[in-house]
Amino acid sequence: MSDGYSLFKSGGGCYCRWSEWHDGKRTQPSHRLGNVRDFPQKKEAKALAAEYISAVRRAQTPEAGASVREFVTGVFFPALEKRVAKNTRAFYRRTWKQLEPHLGRIRLRDVREADVQAALHAIHGKRDDELCHDAYLQLKVTCGAIFSHALRLGHHPGPNPETAAVLETTATTIIVRMVHTACSRLSSSFRCFPAGRTPSWRYGSLNSRHYCRMALTETMSASIAIQKRATMNACR
Repeated sequence: MSDGYSLFKSGGGCYCRWSEWHDGKRTQPSHRLGNVRDFPQKKEAKALAAEYISAVRRAQTPEAGASVREFVTGVFFPALEKRVAKNTRAFYRRTWKQLEPHLGRIRLRDVREADVQAALHAIHGKRDDELCHDAYLQLKVTCGAIFSHALRLGHHPGPNPETAAVLETTATTIIVRMVHTACSRLSSSFRCFPAGRTPSWRYGSLNSRHYCRMALTETMSASIAIQKRATMNACR
């Protein structure tokens, strides 16, 4: 315990334990570093333990040792009541319901970029294209807001674990890009027509007529794909 922590083995796992004092009471939390077989030499476990304890010391508030669920319901949501509009509060509560099963049980100061990324992957694996790109972006925004608030209060050692997380590319996103590209091509092709006149095939060259037809075909294909996906989602 000369370094402020100790190492021990239990159930095939390697753990570090340290002491904390809250309200005059001593507690000894522990953290699993990994499997015993992952650390052939004790110094390897000590190096990882020292890194973790360093993060613990940067966030030594009682809330830092609570779960993310406890922090969100007991600290984050009450703070929103004073700072943001009703619709914004509803937005955060709605998106948190999707994140809670994946992040809720983790100790607040232990959440890292990999945890947030795993949560986004898990939600995408379950919901797939039921959620559009903007919906996944909203989940990422909610994570950022939660851990930014924890950082401001000293409950998380930093950096914000949401920052490095990346969003999934959904089929809906690809379809939207198809529509955008097709419309851009169609808009570009219309520039070949004389100003002030209604577009007509006789004003364009053979190449421009072909370009317009190609763009219209792509737009119609993308629109049909969107309608099919909307119908599938409505039937689920």
